[in-house]
Amino acid sequence: MKKKIFGIVAILLIAVVTAWNVNLGSKTTGMSNVMLANVEALAQESNTPPPSCSCSKKCDDGKTTASCTGYSSCNCSSGLFDVVCDGVTSSCL
Repeated sequence: MKKKIFGIVAILLIAVVTAWNVNLGSKTTGMSNVMLANVEALAQESNTPPPSCSCSKKCDDGKTTASCTGYSSCNCSSGLFDVVCDGVTSSCL
């Protein structure tokens, strides 16, 4: 009789310890503020539309080019050696 009681107590003890370990392992701490900021930044970057215009000019050396891409405006005839896209100038000089 004592062996049966000891066996039942041992089985219950093993079940309690197992349930406690499962409960500890299933707790999540959630995402930190840094992780949430990174996810938000990545989501915003993916919503950026692709550039809508581009310009390029051959430089005098014949090997290099001045080029740019823009979202709203591209000016390929702004000067002899430059191109301008969205107010940013790219030049051969």
